Amino acid sequence: MSWVRGDEGPRRTTKETPVPSPIEIDLRSYASNIRVTAESTMPLARRIHKALPDDATPVQTRYCREVVLAAELVQRVKSERDRLAPEKLRPIKLAFQNDWGALHDTLGGMSRVRVGDRGARAAKLLQTLFTDGLAFTLLEADEAWSEAKRRLDRIDAESLEDELTAVVGAEVLEGAKLGTRELAEAIGVGRGTRELASPNGLQAALAEFGRAVGQYMRSLLADVDERDPATVHRFIKAVGAVDLYRSTPTRAPQSETPPPRDGAPTNGGGETPAT
Repeated sequence: MSWVRGDEGPRRTTKETPVPSPIEIDLRSYASNIRVTAESTMPLARRIHKALPDDATPVQTRYCREVVLAAELVQRVKSERDRLAPEKLRPIKLAFQNDWGALHDTLGGMSRVRVGDRGARAAKLLQTLFTDGLAFTLLEADEAWSEAKRRLDRIDAESLEDELTAVVGAEVLEGAKLGTRELAEAIGVGRGTRELASPNGLQAALAEFGRAVGQYMRSLLADVDERDPATVHRFIKAVGAVDLYRSTPTRAPQSETPPPRDGAPTNGGGETPAT
């Protein structure tokens, strides 16, 4: 209660007290993008999609679909990274080394034959193709494949295939070709492989997922009237999956750096997601 002075003298006025909202929610926590681990994107996206309100607007429906698409992008990028992980490359690299080792060792064995001319022919081929022995097969996968391809290109350019087949047999040469093709596919330079994701691809995909979720939540916020319990409950139900994720302890996400090649040591690490 307060007093004000007017032309007719002081009079008493009453100051109204605002009626409190029946349900209090912190809308600010839903207005920004979120950060999640790569492993959490698809479960979170599916829960968000299942909770899409029955009366969702066309814009809300589209934004919800974008959340699912962003999660699928994260999965594709992560699968590509996993395909290039050292433990996946190791058996392919080992087979590559064995295939080229067989060609090298067969030529080496034949070069010691003194009867006939096959020994001299094998020695010449060995010197032509393996001037540094098998050292190139011990390089990292990219460089090893490049050196192997250079040798195969030389075989074609100098028409050495018939001579190699005559000296060591077709199977030995075809084995070296097969190992080179398989390694090419494994490192993403073969004919059947997709374009490789950029080194920061996973980080960018996670950022896009967080943006899509934030965009969807903001579209839902536009329909909230804090004095109308029905609109508040509609919103809380729609974003329940986000609340559940935020309330669940999560482990630190995997490092966003590209996986090391050929078993190189890693330093681990990773940043704890901020929600």
